[in-house]
Amino acid sequence: MDCFVLFLGVVRGGAKPRLDWVRRSRIKVAFHPSATCVFPPYPRFNEPLDKIGCILYNTLYKTKEVITVNRYKGGAKRVDGLTRKQAALILNYLKGLGNKRNVLLWALGITTGLRISDLLTLQLSDFLTADGEVAKSITVNEKKTGKGRTIPVAPIARKAIDGYREDITGDDLLFTITREQARRLVKTWCDNCGLKGRYGTHTMRKTFATIAYENSGGDPVVTARVTGHSNPSQLLAYIGRTPASEMKVWNAIGKAFC
Repeated sequence: MDCFVLFLGVVRGGAKPRLDWVRRSRIKVAFHPSATCVFPPYPRFNEPLDKIGCILYNTLYKTKEVITVNRYKGGAKRVDGLTRKQAALILNYLKGLGNKRNVLLWALGITTGLRISDLLTLQLSDFLTADGEVAKSITVNEKKTGKGRTIPVAPIARKAIDGYREDITGDDLLFTITREQARRLVKTWCDNCGLKGRYGTHTMRKTFATIAYENSGGDPVVTARVTGHSNPSQLLAYIGRTPASEMKVWNAIGKAFC
């Protein structure tokens, strides 16, 4: 089917969907760069907020059809992060099970803040110096942003790598699992440790960001540089926090009438 979809707008302020293909009929999707509103106002554009209105143009038969596609809702915001104590609980639980790979996955996830897409591309050789020692820092080109970041390797991660390296060679991937398998692993670990909430692979990155923010003294600017967020406000929304300066104002207002 020779056709494409031109995205014309979102329903009442929803974010542009992260779609490369509409699943039905393998239809290519293109987003209009200046699209800010729904136009023209077809009736089917008044769908629930999780729907996006599009016009399907068939370039072969010169016909068009109004369709809707599901909006990408953002997996990062749907999962919970953990406190330092909760993260340590899971680390000790994994050590007790004796699975070196899982210990390393969790240790790297909560101490580097890398997304699962980046974690699954790491090789043992990325962590080794010319002398064969475990490096104190690594440089990673992030898939999502395309930017390179130099990240210190925490002692617990270096120890986990040292214990796991005897099972793999330098050119081997550290983790030969899929994203879905990793998601199920993280959820199972949290469930088995008695934690209640919504957990997945992004739990590791969100835990890292939360702990980094707490150890920065509540400084969103410094924390955003550590986590790789583009700006402090994005970071605060990500971890669900209010800037410390704003909290001081709210607390002062509350005390003013005591």
